[in-house]
Amino acid sequence: MKRRQVFSNILSGFLGQVITLLLGIILPRLFIMTFGSEINGLLSSVNQVYVYIGLLEAGVGTATLQALYKPIASQEKDSINSILSATKMYYYKTGFFYGLAVLLFAILYPIFVSNEIGFTTIFLVILFSGLGNVIIYFFHGKYKILLNADGRGYIVTNIATISTIITSYFKIILIFKGFDVVAIQFSFFIVTLLHKILLNADGRGYIVTNIATISTIITSYFKIILIFKG
Repeated sequence: MKRRQVFSNILSGFLGQVITLLLGIILPRLFIMTFGSEINGLLSSVNQVYVYIGLLEAGVGTATLQALYKPIASQEKDSINSILSATKMYYYKTGFFYGLAVLLFAILYPIFVSNEIGFTTIFLVILFSGLGNVIIYFFHGKYKILLNADGRGYIVTNIATISTIITSYFKIILIFKGFDVVAIQFSFFIVTLLHKILLNADGRGYIVTNIATISTIITSYFKIILIFKG
């Protein structure tokens, strides 16, 4: 792995953590001030559950990462493709259960957890919080592993950081514009789909990114929402 790649991985990882930490302090406070502690507690609980659901990826991610090191180092494209093909099938199989878990969680949580928030609100918040991750899991899990194995983990980190910043930016705007929590979580779902656009891999995983175009599309989308809100 080149020294420059190592430095890029460390720097992007550090900056990503700092930005996530700062936004993690600002956003919960805004949610508490605007919607109250009950909504903020709901979002915290939902995020925590999705962290555990995301562990579905942990085993195959580590195994695939280790299996890819040698063929990538020796440029064995057939071996790389074979490993990625097997990994893709695993993601498709477990992705079904991932999606099912999200749906069941969205249905059962408001039934068994007693609070003053309506069933529909809780259902949609949970659904929009998880759907984007399900799509990413289905279509791009293997590419993230490939990039990490190839020493390009900073690309994955940078895309995640960009998505976090854009999501947080629009959440803050929507909060101040008076949108409800469902609309705010829907914005999270839309921006999460950036991963699907940004992580367009071909061959050995060279990534095609067009952040300017995507930012324009996302910004235009939210301008339309704000216009209808008045």
